Amino acid sequence: FLLKAKNAAYGNYAAQEFTFKDSADTARSWTANVGDVHADAFTPYSNDYSAHFDGSADYIEFPANANMAVNGSEDYTIEFWMYQNDTTDLCILDNQGAGGASQISRIAGNWYHAGGQFNPGTINNYQWYHFAIVHDATGNTVKVYVDGNLQSTISNVTGAIGSSSGNNTIGIRNDGYYPFHGYLKDLRYVKGSQVYTTNFTPPTEPLT
Repeated sequence: FLLKAKNAAYGNYAAQEFTFKDSADTARSWTANVGDVHADAFTPYSNDYSAHFDGSADYIEFPANANMAVNGSEDYTIEFWMYQNDTTDLCILDNQGAGGASQISRIAGNWYHAGGQFNPGTINNYQWYHFAIVHDATGNTVKVYVDGNLQSTISNVTGAIGSSSGNNTIGIRNDGYYPFHGYLKDLRYVKGSQVYTTNFTPPTEPLT
């Protein structure tokens, strides 16, 4: 799926919409579930919109989807642009709930995904970063690219990632912990493909 923020009437947070396009190219829209998550004309490139989270229990929630669950024999890629306003604990994506291997989170300064820990290097406040998290099912690894450069590898990733039964959250963990404070842009989850296999130049145009 691909998260796209659409600007309704800026400041009218209840009217803000976030469109998710699935593999069948079907667009679906949800409003922010809690707080004032809203579209903002602030991005790493061109004229488009990102989703702003104020770090106070803001999040976007969308229903369970079988396409969100992968087993250890499937490749996948999760990518997004992130701009953080502070260095507190955070959760970017959770599609399994507390303790779920599918989380992308930072807890007590450590980053986690796929049941393992990774090091993305220095992530400063008030700066855009492009993350790409790529699962290689053949090698049982997850590679983490930041701004197109390989920064870390998680080894021995063989179990199922994600769940097809629980709701998915962006910007907070499913149990309400680790709200994100900052901006997210073009969060994309591609099941069945390693979109990136070597260092690359991050996208300079909105994903479609």
